Amino acid sequence: MNNSIKAIISGVTFGLISLTSVNATAVQHTGVPMKHARATELQQEISAAFVEQSFENARLHSPFAGFKARPTAKSASGSELAKEMIEYAAKFLGTPYVWGSTGPKSFDCSGFTSYVYRKFGIHINRTSGQQYTQGTKVNVKNLQPGDLLFFSSRRSGRRGVGHVAMVASVDRENGTCKFIHASTRRGVVYQNFPDNGYYSSHFIGAKRIINDGHIEAFNNK
Repeated sequence: MNNSIKAIISGVTFGLISLTSVNATAVQHTGVPMKHARATELQQEISAAFVEQSFENARLHSPFAGFKARPTAKSASGSELAKEMIEYAAKFLGTPYVWGSTGPKSFDCSGFTSYVYRKFGIHINRTSGQQYTQGTKVNVKNLQPGDLLFFSSRRSGRRGVGHVAMVASVDRENGTCKFIHASTRRGVVYQNFPDNGYYSSHFIGAKRIINDGHIEAFNNK
């Protein structure tokens, strides 16, 4: 194995262990009452975020960082491919949500979308924030099945991307759609949009990865 890759992996492993230990100690010694379950959840969130960033750093510093592979999707029109993807995604309805998980027994939101796309030979970025940098911007009035919807979350703040979902169906007459996503509380479920509630108020934007069979993922716009 290349020595630089070994160094990266070693650094990621050491950093993860150290960061988890340090933050666990900090949580235990704050002097502020905190339930054990919440403390554990906080440690897991910190660790998961560190892992994502560490592997992104490893990718950037890899000897292969300059290599850009073009995605290879199954031969089909955009609508046919999107239909197949949505049918495949529906097989995971009810699958539990686990922060940092990429499937198939559990998912977080971006782990779910990247897993489904990858099944069809389309390799999109791992996190919701990174996925938002890919594809072509789409007006919410022109959504199509397979498009990705992005939302802010508690972790990302009001203006940051913290959640992603995939459009499953569109009702042109009513101007609504149904999306499928890995929900924090309910796992993989369908959700109507707009909902005049949480998702409407946290909506950031939409991106199209598949356009008439052409893959837009690497055309950042």
